[in-house]
Parts: sequence; C-alpha cells; structure tokens
Amino acid sequence: MKQHPFLVTALTVAGMVFTTSSTFAASRTWDTTSGDGATITAVTGKLTLDLGNSAILTLSELGTGSWSLGDKLTRISYSGTWNGSLFNLGSTLADDSTITFSGIDWRFNDNDNAAGTNYTGDVTGSSFVTMTAKP
Repeated sequence: MKQHPFLVTALTVAGMVFTTSSTFAASRTWDTTSGDGATITAVTGKLTLDLGNSAILTLSELGTGSWSLGDKLTRISYSGTWNGSLFNLGSTLADDSTITFSGIDWRFNDNDNAAGTNYTGDVTGSSFVTMTAKP
C-alpha cells in the first residue's frame, strides 16, 4: 500500500464486491513528487458490482494540478472476471460513457484492457476500470 501524507493512494485487495448502495470513492490527488494523479485499487480476483447497478461511484478533488487530453487513469485493476454490472454516478454509468470531472470530459471504461499511467507498479491482472480525458 502506498500512502500520501493524508490518504491511501494505492490499495490491494483479494476481491472486491460492491453491494446495493455501497460506495467506491475515487479521488484526484495529484502527487507532484511521483507524478501520480489518482487513487487506485488493485484487485487480485473478481470485480463484482451490484446486479441492480446501484454501487455508487464518487469522484473528488483532493489536490491541485491539471490534466491533459488523453491522460488515462486506472481507478481499479482486477485479475479476475467482472460481472458486467455498472456503477451509479447519479444514474447508471454505462460502460464507455462520458462523464465530466475536474472541468473536462472523461471516457469511463469498466473493462479496459490497457492500464492508465497512475501507479503502474500497483496494477494486477489485465483488466481495468479507467478514465481517459477526452477532447
């Protein structure tokens, strides 16, 4: 586990299950000493989201910095399967949908096959929940 002076920035777990109304709180930290810009959860197993698509995603700004178009962040990496259910960000967040965060649009991908650039040493497996800054 890596630590920022005020929060955990990388966490590894053996499996991740989001039940009804559970919350995945992802933050933007922008650690200027390492260049890492967002928290990551590495799952050495299955990623299971509530079948009713009611697992809540929250995004928060905890630092300063800026994003460039094309920046790609891994929010969750997982080595097992994903059950196909979706996060909820005010409404069901479809795979490959566009969200607005930190003043720009992002493509949110639940089953990416390429990791982002944050905390690359902490990823597990070959499947990723990512956000990519869009033009």
